[in-house]
Amino acid sequence: MWGDLLDWIGTATESVLAPVASVLEPAADEAAWGWAVLLLGAAWRILTWPWLVSGARRRIDRQRGSEPDPDGGPGTFGRIGTAFGLAQFLLVVVIALWSRTGPSAEDAAFYGLETLSSPPVTQGLGGLAWAAALAVAGTAAGLLGQRAAGVDDQRQRFFARYIAPVVFACLGLFLPAAMVVPFAAAMALNAAAVRAAARGDRGPVEAAA
Repeated sequence: MWGDLLDWIGTATESVLAPVASVLEPAADEAAWGWAVLLLGAAWRILTWPWLVSGARRRIDRQRGSEPDPDGGPGTFGRIGTAFGLAQFLLVVVIALWSRTGPSAEDAAFYGLETLSSPPVTQGLGGLAWAAALAVAGTAAGLLGQRAAGVDDQRQRFFARYIAPVVFACLGLFLPAAMVVPFAAAMALNAAAVRAAARGDRGPVEAAA
């Protein structure tokens, strides 16, 4: 019974990724599944850039202890942003389940990764590079947010500079590679959004909301 449930989960989650992988396969070949994971797990949020910037601005406001930007609040714009965030969370859950149960996960390779089903720590220099990419992107997002908010609490700064890199590196090493790839991309997007928020780049959609 347990085996049947895992088979069902693997088939169900793979059915979400398979259409994207099939479209990409002629150009990406063996990396098609990895690109599908990257696009569905994180890269589609490029199309929702104004909401990413709004979310980054709210995080900066919370760190400052000031009132959040009302444009990102309970209005239509804020509700859409919440829906996007929920969608990304659900897609990451699908990817996580697929990495452990999907029929194609074990044979799916990506740049520097022999398989998406195993942790990067088991995959040589390519796996270490992906773990490092996640550690750098995640740490950068945190440090940029603190700088934008003017955080001067030494405990917070110590955590962001020295503890967060270790946490992200461990995640990058020991999570399934199928999760590390979109996680690293999401952190890079978050870092870019924090920079845009700090510059006051509201974006055309948010400015019109």
